Amino acid sequence: MAICPKCKLEYEDGITLCTDCNCPLTDKLPDFELSVPIYYDKNEEYISKLTEYLKYSKINAVAQHYDEEKESFCIYTDATHEQSVKRLLNIYFDNELKEEAANTPEAEFPSSAPLEEAPANYVKKADKYKDLRGSALTLILAGLLGDIYLIRKSMGMIPFGPDYSGITNILFLIVMGTLFNVFLIGGILAYKKSNTIKGEIDAEEQLTAGILSEFTVKTADELDSNYEKSENEGTLYFNRTDYLKKQITAKYGNLDEAYLEDLIEQIYQAVFEA
Repeated sequence: MAICPKCKLEYEDGITLCTDCNCPLTDKLPDFELSVPIYYDKNEEYISKLTEYLKYSKINAVAQHYDEEKESFCIYTDATHEQSVKRLLNIYFDNELKEEAANTPEAEFPSSAPLEEAPANYVKKADKYKDLRGSALTLILAGLLGDIYLIRKSMGMIPFGPDYSGITNILFLIVMGTLFNVFLIGGILAYKKSNTIKGEIDAEEQLTAGILSEFTVKTADELDSNYEKSENEGTLYFNRTDYLKKQITAKYGNLDEAYLEDLIEQIYQAVFEA
């Protein structure tokens, strides 16, 4: 029986590719939790260098193991970190290509590539609106209840809580009143900002739908005909994502970097990994 290292589906002998993930099948899963294969190379030193780069960039969910079937070393991660690992490797390969073009001797790690943290995952405006609106209402409620408590406490209408007198009581009311009003003001500002974001949701959803529909209708072969189709997986991933980035930017202008990266990943998965 063959098994997919990504979705764990089992197949009859003779089948080599997973019909869902389109990734090569293996005889058995790796005996470790990080079971999503990302990048293969016969050069163990190079794989070790990439693994070190990822860990230096604060991605600890990576490991390298030898794949006997492919006779290559492979970098593995988990589903949670898959996109971040791909993006960081994209950065690394990008800088390698620039160094080669400039005829610059390859520097020793870590100066050969920018050691960046994984790009932040893009949060859709609809999700951002929900989170911000919830936080705003929580802050406003906390501020109002706090102010009501202080007013009623100072009037002797609430028997429980700290009992101070003189200057201590005044300082207590000033400090706590300031704190509750900070909550209240912060909540009001967050509520106003959430209204602004709410008005941008439809525009973002329409833009996203338009871009995705434009590029996902194309086949992998159609897109690959626009650049050199390298046998190296890392270079091929860079060529594909770089082409998509240039095409989207040329037509739709400079978009938010995290939003653009999210769009490219969605298109990549739909076209090249479907």
